[in-house]
Amino acid sequence: MILAVAHAISLAESHLPIAGRERDREEMKNSLRVCFMVVLAVFVLTAGWGCGGGGDSESGNLINIVMTPANPSIAVGATQQFTAGGVYSDGTTKDITSSVTWTSSNTGVATINSAGMATSKAAGSTAIEATSKGISGSATLTVAPPVSAGEVAFVSSRDGSSQVYVMNSDGTNERRVTSLTGGGLNPFWSPSGGKIVFTSWRDTLNELFIVNSDGSGEAQLTTKDNRWNDYPSWSPDGSKIAFVSYRTGKTQIYTMNADGSNQTRLTYATTPYDTSTITFMSPSWSPNGNLIACETSWSHSGGGQDDAGGIYVFSVGNGTYSQLTHSADDHDAAWSPDGTRIAFWRTNSSNADRGDIYIMNSDGSNQTRLGQGLNPSWSPDGSKVAFVSDRDGKGGRLWVANSDGSGEKNLIPGDLGKVPVAGWTPSWSPDGKQLLFQNNGAIYVVNADGSGLTKVTTLEARAETGPVWSPE
Repeated sequence: MILAVAHAISLAESHLPIAGRERDREEMKNSLRVCFMVVLAVFVLTAGWGCGGGGDSESGNLINIVMTPANPSIAVGATQQFTAGGVYSDGTTKDITSSVTWTSSNTGVATINSAGMATSKAAGSTAIEATSKGISGSATLTVAPPVSAGEVAFVSSRDGSSQVYVMNSDGTNERRVTSLTGGGLNPFWSPSGGKIVFTSWRDTLNELFIVNSDGSGEAQLTTKDNRWNDYPSWSPDGSKIAFVSYRTGKTQIYTMNADGSNQTRLTYATTPYDTSTITFMSPSWSPNGNLIACETSWSHSGGGQDDAGGIYVFSVGNGTYSQLTHSADDHDAAWSPDGTRIAFWRTNSSNADRGDIYIMNSDGSNQTRLGQGLNPSWSPDGSKVAFVSDRDGKGGRLWVANSDGSGEKNLIPGDLGKVPVAGWTPSWSPDGKQLLFQNNGAIYVVNADGSGLTKVTTLEARAETGPVWSPE
């Protein structure tokens, strides 16, 4: 066609009268040039038509459909746009999103319309498929469960030193709440959720500080004798804080008012042992606030001290005590929500890196082994215990069991489970539906049945640790 137009230009010029040929030649040539350009444009558009639209290309058949994105994850109630790219036997590709048939394998989790827009309905996963002329492509859509309400305190070294941060439990509204040169560690929420007590390293010594959850009102609580203070634990009514102090030359349990006043040693020499050789650690308040459980170890010096280690319970009112267990290998006493039982873990005599979870009555009777693990944490209703277990010898995993030892379940059995969960106690959401834990420097939340695993922080290399759910 293009050659024909060019020939027409030459032929027209040859038939012009000689007298008018010079005058009309340019007009004729301009008109034919316009015609030539129109024909050329139509040719180019026609030649490139196969690059868009639906169906097969002019010279190839559809052989594959590529889905984008391939493995998205969205929240319940959110939408996700998918696109379908056709791949043809002649090597060409084109967008066929509007011409394929879209389906969802589990419409209870998510539906999808004819334009490739998926709408999530419930937590779970579903295969999204695009089909055309017997050829299909698929993607996996994961719908994460809604995260339980509340805030989370944790420690992060993203700014070069360990500091306490607070975020919403879904990972939003993340903010730093401490600004001390010595950083911040071991955050512990007040029962109302409005304040956090934490440890800061000062001049080679630990001191306790308090701060509001918005970062205001930071104040130092301990300065006594310039000694080491750590492991704070708030009383259930919020009026007192128990903590460990080295001010006597051995670690002892102290209590103080929430403003730092009236610091009082709880673990006096009321035991038949020489308390100068015994260290008391990990104070844990009973739900009614009348008792504090703690663990002990001792510096062996003979004289009948071998029986000194174990779990003790002290009366906050008068310092009287009961020794519930008799092994320095017993650690991390945790009260059940109703105060009738205590969970703890015991170092495995054959492997110091492992332990066994035990549950006993609050008077020390009926000690029952729950299973292999460390760092027990009761669910809010007391029906379950979460813990970290290294039973496969490949690093800790997050497990949950019924409080009678039945129904043990590894919550993180997949690829994530290949990375050891650090030795921090798992933290339950206030409604008992979810758990927070640390893995490889990031913080995750997972449903208590193991579904809906969601990463809520993204800075693995920054060593984010010790997540604690606010009680409110």
